[in-house]
Amino acid sequence: MTGTKTDFGEFDSYTVESSSMTGPWKLVHYWPSFGKQACYPNLPSKFLSSDGRNAWLWYGSNFSPWDREQDPPGSGYHLCEQRIRFLTAADTL
Repeated sequence: MTGTKTDFGEFDSYTVESSSMTGPWKLVHYWPSFGKQACYPNLPSKFLSSDGRNAWLWYGSNFSPWDREQDPPGSGYHLCEQRIRFLTAADTL
């Protein structure tokens, strides 16, 4: 892309799921501006709980400029690990 600059600003991330590596894909969750330039967000299957409700989210973020605020806390231009839990409707009552 000539003349397009993508190394500054904030980017959106999303998680999708499928029973097949090639899809079709279903949207699980959308994060606007997650991680302030999040890159390679993933949920390694090795670190999903047996009930599928707890996981570790791996990503990197904040690659430019380096002095930006960490969001979420602990984020940065390195491997970031955030423990997450998938809630059901019953969990939100």
